[in-house]
Amino acid sequence: MAFFLLCLWALFLAVLACYVKQLVTDTRRHLPPGPWPLPIIGSILHMSKLPHRSLARLAERYGSPMTLRLGMSLFIVVSSPSTAREVLQTHNASLSGRNPANAWSAGGHGANAVFVLQPGRKWHTLRRLAVAQLFSPRRLDELQPLRQHVVSRLLGDVSEAASGGAPVSVRRAAFTAMARLLWRAMFSHELDEAASSQGLYDCVRGIMSLVMTPNVSDLFPAVAAADLRAYGAGCESDRLL
Repeated sequence: MAFFLLCLWALFLAVLACYVKQLVTDTRRHLPPGPWPLPIIGSILHMSKLPHRSLARLAERYGSPMTLRLGMSLFIVVSSPSTAREVLQTHNASLSGRNPANAWSAGGHGANAVFVLQPGRKWHTLRRLAVAQLFSPRRLDELQPLRQHVVSRLLGDVSEAASGGAPVSVRRAAFTAMARLLWRAMFSHELDEAASSQGLYDCVRGIMSLVMTPNVSDLFPAVAAADLRAYGAGCESDRLL
């Protein structure tokens, strides 16, 4: 019993020391204001089942930007258009190293995604290829007739669906148009919409659901190796991707 109590006391002191060190470090870094974090869980109690509303309420009190600790992870939340513009345009280079959600590492899929990789040699290579092959002025001019064709088909599909009196899913129609454009731009071939469009749509929705679902590994990076939600096994992500 004495040994057990000694272990508990040592654990308490370790947690307290880490908490104090965290507060001192945050103070020295001159972070934006935010709710006072509790030991271990941070400001998780401020969040509800609708995180966007919780963040909006906190932003009304602390402003934009604000500092938020969820578990052991630190977040800087930007909620105003002017601050977002400054972050994304003026300070984009210094703030581009954000850690992606842990779910992106499932099956190793994130290793080849430009918007997930950390800035480095591979990221610069993939970005250079994307710019040269898809977004260069010459390539955009070449794809202008294709964009006009895709938009024309989009308008035709929406008009045809609306003429029947049935509800029109703008989200689905816009996704189909985007898939047509990207597929032709990358593979110079028409997308087999009967088989592929629905599959791509379901795949993207499934991926977004996995990434946006709260994950213990994102809040407590120290336990990410344990893969508590079994993302690393690829059981769900491989079926989607």
